[in-house]
Parts: sequence; C-alpha cells; structure tokens
Amino acid sequence: MKNYLTLAGLVLLLLTTNHSIFAQETDIELKTKEVNSGIVIEWEFSDDLSAYQIILERSVHGTRFNTLETYDDVQNLIEDKSSFTFLDNQMGMDKVAYRLRFIEEDRSVFFSKPVEIDKKTVNTYRVASQELLPQGVFKVTLESIGQTNLEFILIDEDGNKVLTEKWSADIGINDFFINLDYFQDGVYSALLKKGKEYQTLTFNKTTRKSDEVAMKSSRWKAKH
Repeated sequence: MKNYLTLAGLVLLLLTTNHSIFAQETDIELKTKEVNSGIVIEWEFSDDLSAYQIILERSVHGTRFNTLETYDDVQNLIEDKSSFTFLDNQMGMDKVAYRLRFIEEDRSVFFSKPVEIDKKTVNTYRVASQELLPQGVFKVTLESIGQTNLEFILIDEDGNKVLTEKWSADIGINDFFINLDYFQDGVYSALLKKGKEYQTLTFNKTTRKSDEVAMKSSRWKAKH
C-alpha cells in the first residue's frame, strides 16, 4: 500500500510541477538547403518565444545530436532580428539531421522538430581562409580530409579566365599562393573544382603605393 501511495504522489508531482522532465516540441520549423560549401540551415522566431538560450544541434547518420552553435541572451537577440541562417561546412557528411534545443529560465527544455537532408555531393575539402598579402600575393588556405587534386581557375570582372592551375592538397591544412603582380586591379572570382564538387571565392585586388615601389624595385633588379 505504501508503494502505491508513493507512486501516486510522484505522478501528482509530475502533473503539477512547472519543471517538466519530458522534452517538448515546438512548431518552429527548420529549413535546409545544400550549397557548394556545405548546408545552409534557416529558421524564424516568433515574438512570444520565452527561451533564454537556444542551441543548434546536428546528428550525422542517425547518431546522437551534438551542439553546433549556441545562442545566448535570446530575448535581446530576437529584438534585432527574427530570421537566422547558419552555414554548416563540415566535410565528409551526406545524411544529416538538425534541430533546435530551447532552454527556459526554469531550466525546462523543448525541441524543434528534427529536419533531415541527404547531401548529393559530399564535401572533401573547404576553404579555411583567404587573404590578399602585400605585393599582390593572394593566399588561399584549404582544409582537406584526404589527398585531393583540384583545379584553380581565376576569372576577372569581365568573365575572362586569366589563370588556371592544378593544385594538390594533402590531408589537413594546405596553403597556396598566387602571384597577382601582372594582373590589373579589380574584382576577381576564383573557382576551385574537383569533379562535381566546387567552391567559389571573390576578392578585390588593389595595388598600394608601397607595393608599386616594391614591384618596380624587384623588376629593376631582375633586369640587372
């Protein structure tokens, strides 16, 4: 009899407490789309959202969900904007699921409905950074999950291909340097291709006065 009373008390506690131990779902909808550099996740928040923290989570091949991005101070955040976008450029993924975890002030938790996407093209490399160095040198840093052969195509603002190179990337971080000394100033785009997989870069080449002096000096030395 004592056990029945204890069980009844526990049920009553669960029904009356504000701190639900069961995860709830919200009607906030996640949208995903595949792009060259990964997967774009988009969502919108309503004005009546009461959570103070939101966590974007990812599951690969049906494994447990892990934190991808954390948004703190949500109430102030949604005062400035209601639409959010996140680019997931993790390499080697094909079947992926995403969801949002909402944490209330009272520590109760609820989730958005998970959304799944099957990538048609699995990314094996990504652009980690790009930088225009002094004296017209363009640096591209790539991260690769395997031995990768790429084609680098440089295109000017008129749509003309002005440079084509073959790049070979090893596992991990790879740095590549392109000498732009003899190219005019302007906006350039670059295409990195490996079969059906490709990524694009854009940069603005501008020659500084100090670079002009250095280039003229190096060219004069080369002639003499």
